[in-house]
Amino acid sequence: MRVKITYPSVTKAQRRRPVVIRWATWLSWFSAIVCAVVNILTGGPAWTFIFLWTLWAAWAFVISPTLVEYNRLSFSIRIITGLSTLFLILGALFSTSLAIRVVPIVCFSGLVIAGFLLFTDLGHQKQNMMPMLMLIAISLAISAGGLIVWRVEGRWAFFVMGGVACTLLVLCFLVMGRDFVREFKKRFHTK
Repeated sequence: MRVKITYPSVTKAQRRRPVVIRWATWLSWFSAIVCAVVNILTGGPAWTFIFLWTLWAAWAFVISPTLVEYNRLSFSIRIITGLSTLFLILGALFSTSLAIRVVPIVCFSGLVIAGFLLFTDLGHQKQNMMPMLMLIAISLAISAGGLIVWRVEGRWAFFVMGGVACTLLVLCFLVMGRDFVREFKKRFHTK
């Protein structure tokens, strides 16, 4: 008996991908080092952190995305978390109130989009519940931090974001029922 093993043929793009990643790696490291040295020599605010964060985001979303949890819910949550972190870095480095005011808007929009993506395809997306729970936890932490630290007008945005995060958490629990607890146990390997 003769077994015929057939594999899909390797395309040119698949053969070029490791080379592109290798060049992108060296270029990223070189640009990060040059940027840090220039920032240290010129002084001023540490804008290198903004460059490093955007470099990491470009790497994680475009050049080499994670393929383990590569679905629309996880991908959108990673983008929302990345944008929120970038705005927090901008606010911390340059003390701009505009950057801090944008974070609750981005998180609120992210919660609405992630909730829509989760509940429109609950059968397939319920196994992707952990990124959703992480977004809810991050939103609640930012909401609590914003309410404690931010003492000027515009605090209502943090209230709204925290309320939407709590509502989504309750909805996840009510809609999924036992599956909510089961998925939670699977992720943390509890008995």
